[in-house]
Order: sequence, then C-alpha cells, then structure tokens
Amino acid sequence: MVKLKCLAGYNNKQFSFEAGQVFEVDDVTARWLQADSPGAFEVVVEPAEPEGKAMEAPPVDKMMRAPARKKGATK
Repeated sequence: MVKLKCLAGYNNKQFSFEAGQVFEVDDVTARWLQADSPGAFEVVVEPAEPEGKAMEAPPVDKMMRAPARKKGATK
C-alpha cells in the first residue's frame, strides 16, 4: 500500500480527490494515478519511529538500593 496526497483536485470516472486529501492505494494504482496526472500527487512518507529508549534518557540502575538501616533504629 502507498499513501498519497493529492496536491490539486483530481477527478475521473473511477476516482475523485480534493486538494490536500491523503489516501492509501495499492502500488499499481499509485503508479497509474501519478502517470495519469503528473504533479497532482505526492507520496507521503511517515517518519520512522525511534527504536528502543530515547538517547537522552539516562540508563536505569537496578542495582541501587535503599540505605542500610542501623540496628535498633525505629521507623
């Protein structure tokens, strides 16, 4: 599937798109639309989602423990 954005109004017997409309079509239809009306459509590229944790996030140290209590201390 290819996500396209219509840059200018497009209308024929099978399809009708308004300027600014974003839609998904199969690869063959996308190529046909772009060949039928060059410049009327652009491929929408989704930004890639970052994998894992963000680089700015500090690592979590699971070895940290609460300070040891002295014997005889009350809560």
